[in-house]
Amino acid sequence: MNVSVENDLNYANFLDRLNLELERSKRYNRSFSICLFSLGGGGDELMSVDVKPIVKDLSQLICDVARIPDIVVSCSSEELALIMPETPLPGAFTAADRIRQKLSTHAFTVDGNEMKATVSMGIAAFPDHAGDAESLARVARQAMELGRKREPNSIVSASELGEEE
Repeated sequence: MNVSVENDLNYANFLDRLNLELERSKRYNRSFSICLFSLGGGGDELMSVDVKPIVKDLSQLICDVARIPDIVVSCSSEELALIMPETPLPGAFTAADRIRQKLSTHAFTVDGNEMKATVSMGIAAFPDHAGDAESLARVARQAMELGRKREPNSIVSASELGEEE
């Protein structure tokens, strides 16, 4: 993936939102979870198209399934995050699975053509997996990458990271 100013700004905004939720959760002694989504599938089809419309459509799909207090934010040109306030790990899996089910029947439209796309999902929870925003984002990304190696539309928890070594 190419690093760009846009990606840097997206990631900085993501960390800002994550830090806000972290501070609120610490203040009220609550847990929260994040789920990172990365496009990864559809074969070579995605390699030959502009993924921006797919990411925008994926963002809307996540918003449609998420709860009102949940926050959808862009991390990069191909990654989105769902920040789920007051949601422990089991609830995050439930939310991610609802999104996965919706995604399995969804066709993305790019340049007038319908196509399928898959998403790798990585979940991490505060305080279970990390105590600061950057560490939480890092373990969620590692879980997402592990999911990318497993199978399309997989959901992987940061709790599973040590199991694969």
